Amino acid sequence: LTLSGKTCQDNDECLEQNVHCGPNRMCFNMRGSYQCIDTPCPPNYQRDPVSGFCLKNCPPNDLECALSPYALEYKLVSLPFGIATNQDLIRLVAYTQDGVMHPR
Repeated sequence: LTLSGKTCQDNDECLEQNVHCGPNRMCFNMRGSYQCIDTPCPPNYQRDPVSGFCLKNCPPNDLECALSPYALEYKLVSLPFGIATNQDLIRLVAYTQDGVMHPR
């Protein structure tokens, strides 16, 4: 409950409780709780235990795999309740490994 006594402020249980959901899972903060969400790496990628990224692991002579991104990372975005439909909420921008904005 906030100081006004009229609204509540949600705590990030994932952060405050230092929740570790295990391999291929992420902690997703929810109002008043958290949930561990499955985040498996796609084919030809393996989870790096240090960074948590999915790193490319291509079979020999697989050109399609070789041209795919080197690393993938999952991100979760919590949104407040009651957002009206047909509204722009976030803008995602992709960057190359060199830090250059990826063209649309």
